[in-house]
Amino acid sequence: MKKRRVLSILFSLTLVAGLFSGVASAEEEKESPKAVVKETILSPVEKNESLKVTIQQLSDGTQRRIFSGSGNAADNPVRLDIKVNSENNTYNVIRTDLSNDPKYQKTIEPFAPLWNKQIKLLTKDPANWDIVYTKALLYWYSQNGYPAYSTGGSATWAVKNSPLKTNWYVDLEQSWRNDRQDGTAVGQAVYGSFHNYDFGDHNKGTWVTHNVYVWGENNAGFDYDAIQDITGEGELLLWSTIEIY
Repeated sequence: MKKRRVLSILFSLTLVAGLFSGVASAEEEKESPKAVVKETILSPVEKNESLKVTIQQLSDGTQRRIFSGSGNAADNPVRLDIKVNSENNTYNVIRTDLSNDPKYQKTIEPFAPLWNKQIKLLTKDPANWDIVYTKALLYWYSQNGYPAYSTGGSATWAVKNSPLKTNWYVDLEQSWRNDRQDGTAVGQAVYGSFHNYDFGDHNKGTWVTHNVYVWGENNAGFDYDAIQDITGEGELLLWSTIEIY
């Protein structure tokens, strides 16, 4: 009888261990990064275009669009409407100067030089309406020959009852300081994730995530990366806009 009880306990412990092992394995798989299956650096239609565009296909079917650029804190505010042609691996950028729009005019800082730059990544629907955006804000200055961090900020937004009668939702917003390790730039990073279930088929979803990074340098220059992941229904119908101001 005693031997039978010991065997029963050992069997139960083995079963429990197996269950925990399965849970751990599933959790590891869930948290593992998505592998890049294919990467394509696109060519601009206009040869003097400074914006760089890279397309990645991830292992779960997500299409990732990476937009990289640079400028100076004194540059005029600008909107970049980006059209990607996946068939011939090219892209076209329509630039719109926003200097005359009061919404984008800079505030004069009383204790210059305190530089600032905002990078806003927008995802748009096929009718060119904004559906979600993520924004990173950085204030920085020069101190003893090195860039110094003043403050940073973030914002996310999702449309409700768009002209196409769709509703999008913000799932998560995270923001953090993101300096370069070599000390050449201070930075701000923002993550935003969104979803929708009425883009077309109400039984199918569409998911969008944004990662926006902006780095400020000692000479008032700045670099940025705006990364857009799109998966689900209609992923190829959504396109990208960046506002820099």
